[in-house]
Amino acid sequence: AVVSTQSTGSENSETTTTTTTTNTEEIQASVSGVVEITENRIEIKEEVKEPQLQRVRSETKGPLSLHTESTGKIKHKDKGKMNDNNNNNNESEVLIEEYLTIKKNLVKVVLTPHYLIYSNIKIPLSIILGITRDKILKVTADLNENNQPKKKTKKSVFQFIVHACILVNEKKKVREHARYRFVCENEQQLERWETKINSVLNPPDRTGPSGRKILILINPFSGTKIAPKIFKQVRPLFDLAGCILTVTETTHGGHAKEVGMTVNYNDFDAIICVSGDGLLNELISGIMERPDWEKASKISIGLISAGSGNGLAWSLGISHPITASLVAIKGFTRPFDVAMIMDANRRWWSFLTLTWGIISDVDIESEKYRWMGETRFTLAALKRIASLRTYHGKLAYLPVEPENENAVKEDGKKFEKCSAYHRCMFCQHIQTETLEGSSTTSTTTISEGASSSSNSPHSTEIINHENPQQKYQNLNSIFLQNPKIMPSENREFPTEFPPGWKVVESDFILFIATNVTLISSDFVASPYAHLSDGYFDLVLLKNSPSLSKFKVLKLFLDAETGNYVHDPICEHHKVKALYLQPGAMTEGGKIKD
Repeated sequence: AVVSTQSTGSENSETTTTTTTTNTEEIQASVSGVVEITENRIEIKEEVKEPQLQRVRSETKGPLSLHTESTGKIKHKDKGKMNDNNNNNNESEVLIEEYLTIKKNLVKVVLTPHYLIYSNIKIPLSIILGITRDKILKVTADLNENNQPKKKTKKSVFQFIVHACILVNEKKKVREHARYRFVCENEQQLERWETKINSVLNPPDRTGPSGRKILILINPFSGTKIAPKIFKQVRPLFDLAGCILTVTETTHGGHAKEVGMTVNYNDFDAIICVSGDGLLNELISGIMERPDWEKASKISIGLISAGSGNGLAWSLGISHPITASLVAIKGFTRPFDVAMIMDANRRWWSFLTLTWGIISDVDIESEKYRWMGETRFTLAALKRIASLRTYHGKLAYLPVEPENENAVKEDGKKFEKCSAYHRCMFCQHIQTETLEGSSTTSTTTISEGASSSSNSPHSTEIINHENPQQKYQNLNSIFLQNPKIMPSENREFPTEFPPGWKVVESDFILFIATNVTLISSDFVASPYAHLSDGYFDLVLLKNSPSLSKFKVLKLFLDAETGNYVHDPICEHHKVKALYLQPGAMTEGGKIKD
């Protein structure tokens, strides 16, 4: 999924972006001859060409478009945002500084611990994948009076290419693969720069991408079935960075859960799903069902989105495949919550949302339009609004305690928004508090702008029907501490809840409990949802005589920005836990099963 790409740097630089494909998965080279005729001289250049990347096309609707090529100066939009902590401390330190040739001009090039600098270009090392050599055999011939070559001179030209993923659209977090070519005087100078750059990109403490072991899970049936194609397009990026990949295509439902339950997490530095949110949820479910879930959940997991909704990817700012690949390669991570959902006999794990009412109907009824991609949700929503239903139910929820609720208020706003693309101060603040009785735990996911060193996730109790006290003995649980509100076989709603709980019985239209900001590119479930605050954002829309279908449609349109949560007819709460008992569903005045 992507936007326009730009090429070139300054007038003294030569930077190209590449959008054609290589025919093999491994990086190979090809030799071609370039003939230049100048005054009284012929120059033949035999150059080794680098592997090229294919255009990445989005098959879904939303704020995405096709990469195109253009000329002009690159406007770096990274501004040192990705993994740029404490850069000011070392920015003045120079690792190497020499003059190199760029587009036939000598230019001073400087390498610092965080940047590669030349002319007016400042490239953060956090977006650089790696470097490759490029040797050119330059053949020069003098011409006689008949313009025929009479004497040939051969000279080797040594140059290296820096491969980076530059930000070309900051709003949509779109990145493009770009190349920066530097010509050296001799092979010794080339080796000097190659050694210096590699030592910064891949330090001895093995925090760099080279040798990083990644398990890739591909769901070939996800969304519009483009996951294998997307991975083929971004695979060269992983190869350029020196990552060691183990690639597996899922073959059946539950395959990723089996992987999560059995994988030796010591064998990999990360597990990346090329899929929609469903496969990642399977993987998390498998990890959380392990006896050693506390250790296994510390492995970094990530997503290269290839589904229909891609809620987590949109919330993290990694909906674009090259952006997602970069953060996976670099290992930028941040913690995020995982919730446990249960009834009397079953248990589920969720990192995204719990929905009921019209949102669930739209999700289920749009399955037959899966071939349409993300557009299927719009079509199903219009059909469901036209035949609007109400959903009777009983709901109990434990809201944020007043002292914690005050912590998220800012400048008169109801809550502070989560800075998902970078470090969120509220998420960091709340992780230092003891969240007694929260029904969530957290693991680590890959996110643009986060640190390359994993934060310690805040953990809380999860209910386990087999042996909850033993398996999750280090944590606390609201439900285990209060057996009277545990789901029962007879499905009776508890008659009494502990202090602090709020209980409501009503006819609902919409029910969303979300852990993430977006559930698709154009539906902001809650602009105030935080990835690792230990809370659900609960959004409710109750039925009323004055509520029209037109009003419901307007709320769905306002969901594109998240402003619908500010509408007086909607309720928005931060909750630690909730208990829902769905009842009868009514459509056109008739009760439906």
